[in-house]
Amino acid sequence: MDPPEHAGPSDAELVERITAGDAAAFEALHARSRDWAFAVARRHLGDRDAALDVSQDAFLWLLRRFPGFELRAPMKAVLFPVIRLLARDLRAKAPYRRTGSLASDPEGESRPPAADGELAEALDVILSELSEDARETVLLRYVDELSIAHVAAATGVPAGTVKSRLHHARAALRRDPRTRDLLEG
Repeated sequence: MDPPEHAGPSDAELVERITAGDAAAFEALHARSRDWAFAVARRHLGDRDAALDVSQDAFLWLLRRFPGFELRAPMKAVLFPVIRLLARDLRAKAPYRRTGSLASDPEGESRPPAADGELAEALDVILSELSEDARETVLLRYVDELSIAHVAAATGVPAGTVKSRLHHARAALRRDPRTRDLLEG
């Protein structure tokens, strides 16, 4: 599993405590993952309110899996396909206009923080031109920092497909003068 990004019990330990009936453990797991879940939903929907609904629905889905739920991958890899499916279902019912950056956190700040405004804008343009599958692979790997194996688990494709998508996305960044010049300069 990926190294923990937080202090305190691991996600797996929290899952064990939830199974044992510890409601506070679910609250801790939710608090740890909610901003990320919201950011993923917002990337899919572009609408803040819809993203809040989808991220909450993803946690309801998770809560209904207890007792007996076993965490076999990082929580991000478990929740991502649920959020993606809920967002796609919601988009099918009522299309939402994208209002934020494709690679933004819940507060709309561009990530990674070292990127200046011009580079972040160019990266957003390139990301928007990628297929949805390639875009979500890039974001899971480089924004959400999942390993290739966990990106594969989250997206339901083989690790080789993840590597191929990443290779083609990096090649697109190198070919495009908007990002090539900024990355080299």
